[in-house]
Amino acid sequence: MKRYIAKHINQNKYVKGSGAGDVCFQSLSGWRDHLITDSMIYSHRKTDYARAEFDETAHIHDYCELVIYVSGNVELVTEKGIYSPTYMTAALFSSGTVHNTRLRSPSVYERYVFYFYSDIFDFRGSASPFGGLFEGSRGVKVVNIPTELSAELISALKRLDSVLERDKDNRLLSYVQAMSVLGLLSELSGTPTPRGESLPPRMLEIQRYIDENYADIASVTSVAEHFFYSREYVSRMFKKYYNVSVSDYLARLRVVRAIELMKKGATITDACFSVGFGSASAFYLTFRKIMGMSPSEYVKREGR
Repeated sequence: MKRYIAKHINQNKYVKGSGAGDVCFQSLSGWRDHLITDSMIYSHRKTDYARAEFDETAHIHDYCELVIYVSGNVELVTEKGIYSPTYMTAALFSSGTVHNTRLRSPSVYERYVFYFYSDIFDFRGSASPFGGLFEGSRGVKVVNIPTELSAELISALKRLDSVLERDKDNRLLSYVQAMSVLGLLSELSGTPTPRGESLPPRMLEIQRYIDENYADIASVTSVAEHFFYSREYVSRMFKKYYNVSVSDYLARLRVVRAIELMKKGATITDACFSVGFGSASAFYLTFRKIMGMSPSEYVKREGR
């Protein structure tokens, strides 16, 4: 997760926060991110948003994201549908999963956020981390946390916040508290997913086509022609639901897929052309724009 921090610092979105050691970083959006371990970031975010200030776009990344919602009139847009999270709704996005949050009306948006790599579960010696919410954690999982578990979970989150508010760097205790939160969520096995609003079938068709053919797509026009739609229609659909253009979505998807290949041992050049970039220079520029660093810098940091 040091790469995540480095990216945002390079993009002038974060500054060094309070506390001892290089573990606390202040977002210019108002919250603090805490580097619990080299594989986990945690933050408690509470922001009073107006629509004009809320600019979150669809994103996709190479780590998992867990969000526990407290308040805010927002919609969660995923490939599986549109959800309206309420108090103590939890959403887990595995790596490589596209998702977006839309602000429905001005409101105080409060949530607890964990970014992590799956190796935080390596101590179990199992490919299936914890169980429950994390069982077979691929794609998107959305659950409403039962009332009997909510109070205990909030207490665990408050203990984590309390540890992180101390002046000294206590990564061991913060790690224990963070893992206790994830341990409580492992009890959510069998909890039903709340009913969500389905994305329009045409939107799903377009997204599925891009996800499966990203390496061969030449342009937005080629996507539109495949479905006999107009370029304007395809662009409008994507912008409406994901607040991102098709070309930007395609670029983010290609970069994440390239990272996956590099993690498996592919060279930068092989990864570049395998995911559909026409030149090494185009890959370099796109990678730096999205990741905040060059591909070679990313590879050097891979030792996380």
